[in-house]
Amino acid sequence: MPNAVQRSISTLIAATVVLPFAASAEVVNISEVTGLFNILVGFMFVAAVSTFVGGIISYMVDFGNHERLKGIGLMEWGVAILFTLVVLLGIVQFIQSHQGTANVIVATAIIIGTILIVFTVLMESSPPEKKKEGGPPKA
Repeated sequence: MPNAVQRSISTLIAATVVLPFAASAEVVNISEVTGLFNILVGFMFVAAVSTFVGGIISYMVDFGNHERLKGIGLMEWGVAILFTLVVLLGIVQFIQSHQGTANVIVATAIIIGTILIVFTVLMESSPPEKKKEGGPPKA
C-alpha cells in the first residue's frame, strides 16, 4: 500500500508542476511552423548535396571496379532527396499563399484517411468465413 500512496503523491506533484505550463501554452501559428520547416529544409539540402557529392567521389575512386555501382546508388539517393525537397517546398509555398484552400485540402485528406483506417480495421476484425469440412460427396 505504501507504493500506491507514493505513486499518487508523485503524480500529484508532477501534475502540480506540469499543468500550469500546459494551461499557459500558446497556440502555434503558421509562421512558427514554417520557420521550423525552413531549418529542416536547410538540413535536408545539406544532406542531399553531401550524399550526391559522396556518390560522385565514390564513383571516381572505384572507377575501374565493380563497386562503383555504390556511387551511382548514392547519387540516386541524393537526387531523390533533392526531388523530395523541391516537392515539400512547393507544398509549403502553396500553403502559405492559399491558406483557406490548404485547410480544406488537409481536412478532406484527414477525413478520407480516417474513413480508410476505419474500413481497414472493420475488414480485418470481421470474422473469418467458415470453411465447410469434408470434401465433395463421394459416389
